[in-house]
Amino acid sequence: MWHEIVNDNVGYIPVAVTYYPLCFTNQVFNRTVNHTVLKFGTSGMLYNSNLVMYDRTSKSLWSQPLGQAIVGRYAGIKLERIPFDVAFWKEWKQLYPNSKVLLI
Repeated sequence: MWHEIVNDNVGYIPVAVTYYPLCFTNQVFNRTVNHTVLKFGTSGMLYNSNLVMYDRTSKSLWSQPLGQAIVGRYAGIKLERIPFDVAFWKEWKQLYPNSKVLLI
């Protein structure tokens, strides 16, 4: 897998699209916390055998499946989840032929 976390904007909403291939957990979050837009990265750590993200501003650690900060300034804060679908590319492309895919 090339990308576990992508920081992007969908319309005017800053989002983090997250994926952990070992557990197949997918989440999409609004990156805005207390009026601050965060940028997330992969910490390399695990919490309950799953991905731990960190935000580059406060260095708080976040549980990806919980969408909650577990250590740091934002401990206890939950990210707003954004609904999403998982689809096969072939089917998605038929529905949305002008879609783009993320490359390195």
